[in-house]
Amino acid sequence: MVLDLISGTQLASVLSGSSDYLLIDCRSFLVFNKSRIRNAVNIRCNSILRRRSRGEMSLDNVIVCAEMRRLFLDGKLPMIIMYDENGDADHKEQTFITSSPSTCHAIWIKTDYFFISGGFKLFQVDFPELCEGLENTYSFSAEGSGGETPCTPTPIYDQGSPVQILPHLYLGSAHHAAQENELAALGITAVLNASSTCENHFANRFRYKRIPVEDNGQADISSWFDGAIAFINEEQRKGGKVFVHCLAGISRSATICIAYLITCKGVSLNDAFRYVKSRRNVISPNFNFMGQLSSLEAKL
Repeated sequence: MVLDLISGTQLASVLSGSSDYLLIDCRSFLVFNKSRIRNAVNIRCNSILRRRSRGEMSLDNVIVCAEMRRLFLDGKLPMIIMYDENGDADHKEQTFITSSPSTCHAIWIKTDYFFISGGFKLFQVDFPELCEGLENTYSFSAEGSGGETPCTPTPIYDQGSPVQILPHLYLGSAHHAAQENELAALGITAVLNASSTCENHFANRFRYKRIPVEDNGQADISSWFDGAIAFINEEQRKGGKVFVHCLAGISRSATICIAYLITCKGVSLNDAFRYVKSRRNVISPNFNFMGQLSSLEAKL
């Protein structure tokens, strides 16, 4: 595929006046979630896909957003724009083809392809108002404590607030799961309880799903991955948000969030772990769970 260059100024004009485009962020999942151009979608171009593709990859296989993928395959996106970090990739030698062979010719006729000159780095400097990113909400502040020092220090895993993994996915501990007003303020509509003992406190307000798995070296948490992912996706489709917790928000619930990223965002286990760790730095799935996550990655 040969791409024409588009300047930051031209892209700003497109973002301000048109909706008939697909803006693709070709950077890693971790970098994308720190900051990105408004309305951009990340492609799941991880090492597994690159290895299996043996060269060219079809765009319809790497566009994560289902709605955008459908519009693309229907030939209803007259403009596709791609960018990397610095704009220094060889835009004349891209490793993507437009789509599967059966639809390739029709989409080529209807769609123009562009690559942003200067990449995200330059565009962010020139047009910061057209960029966005997720704020790290993990905090150890004692806000709301009235300045008093408790007799028994709060465990570090219960401090702060639930953290945002994705716009529709939050992670925390059982302590956070007992804070009804805080969950409501975050827009939480459903709770995934990854324990057999933690209470479902507010069944009249939130939708609950329990995963009764223990945090040990024998538990099979992978058998619950499909159900957990379906629960999260169903809530997202309804416009809701899911809070995932176990007792401490360290092992079981973190494993579920990592499995979700691997399955639904197409990122590697390493990148998914690092990303969740960057949001909630106390996470540490046990060795058994890490092995099951590795097996999940190998299957995809």
